[in-house]
Amino acid sequence: MNFIKSNAIPSYLLLMICLLWSIGCGREAVTAVAGNQLQAETDFEEFDYPKEAQPKLKTVVLYVGAKEVITEMAVTPKQQETGMMWRTEMGEDEGMIFVSPRPRPHAFWMKNTLVPLSIAYIEADGTISSIHDMQPKDENNTPSKSQTVVYALEMNQGWFEKNGIGEGVIVATEHGALKDYFFKR
Repeated sequence: MNFIKSNAIPSYLLLMICLLWSIGCGREAVTAVAGNQLQAETDFEEFDYPKEAQPKLKTVVLYVGAKEVITEMAVTPKQQETGMMWRTEMGEDEGMIFVSPRPRPHAFWMKNTLVPLSIAYIEADGTISSIHDMQPKDENNTPSKSQTVVYALEMNQGWFEKNGIGEGVIVATEHGALKDYFFKR
């Protein structure tokens, strides 16, 4: 048997690394960057999209800067996949926060969502990294600018601008930092 000396990783080892990595991904969305276009890919089983809105989710009071917001918490995969689908309204100072288990790029869409929304992508430390407007029923992705987003906060479209909230503003809960509330309780 001939062995070639090389600094390259043996193919069997590379295959094992890829296999272990893919097993570790579970049901989380996997994203890849191709040029400047963020492409969202998922390993979700085929999702049977709901025909009606999900019941109101458990809420937490958030402070977005100095502004108080009553926020539904989408934390399970099913809650996050359904999000605001089929809802016909959201209160003026109400929103929905999506929580990811680790920092990564995000991309949201508006499939079956009837309410125009704005989305703030938020870093692990609670800092808003970008805000984007999204149109009802638009199935195009709205990607985060940052590669290290942990939270996404959906509000009525224009809410952030109307309240003078932009990139760099800190978001916290009534109980303290986002990371302490969502990951240390």
